[in-house]
Amino acid sequence: MIAPGHAKASANDLKGAIADYNEAIKLDPNLAIAYYNRGFCLKGLGKVSEAIVDYSEAIRLNPKYKEAVNSRGVAKNSLDDYESAIADFTFIIRGIDSIYKYALSNRGWTYMQANKYLEAIHDLNSCIRSNPRYPPAYLNRGFLMIRLHAYENSILDFTILTLLEPNNSSAYANRGFAKYNLKRYSEALEDFSKAISLDEKKRLRLQYGSICKLLHARGN
Repeated sequence: MIAPGHAKASANDLKGAIADYNEAIKLDPNLAIAYYNRGFCLKGLGKVSEAIVDYSEAIRLNPKYKEAVNSRGVAKNSLDDYESAIADFTFIIRGIDSIYKYALSNRGWTYMQANKYLEAIHDLNSCIRSNPRYPPAYLNRGFLMIRLHAYENSILDFTILTLLEPNNSSAYANRGFAKYNLKRYSEALEDFSKAISLDEKKRLRLQYGSICKLLHARGN
């Protein structure tokens, strides 16, 4: 039942996938991947605490299951349980895979949320050194640079991100925000406009549309 569940999850039929994983677990209660996959679907449905339970069971069955440990850390982060999330990412980095890009980037992001900026910079730099084409690391470091008001550095990270992912609306929006704070208004307007054009869900239009109108009105 793993393959049918995966197919349904890929088609965003998360409830159907969970039903398949339930059957797989009935057939083999020691199947770690079934708990991991079910946890992924539960988190997708917003049932984060239940997802953590499934991730934990997958880890109990396979203590070196780094994908499950990482996903549990991400889930804990979403509940603002930063210290416990950091512990999960650290377990991977120290005990399983020291250059696992997901754990390095996610721990860096979590350190930033916990206001531990030096640790965040260290992790994100390490992630980029070992995985120089991993877009989320540049996105996370760019956000961190904005928080630290290091706008030129954030622009560099978001620019690299646009090269790696030319259709990443968040890269343009946040680069525009950094340029706006540097009073580079015409460049900011260009980035905001590009971000809005790429944003299929139209959320960025609500966030930056009024700024674009203001910049147009003032002649950049």
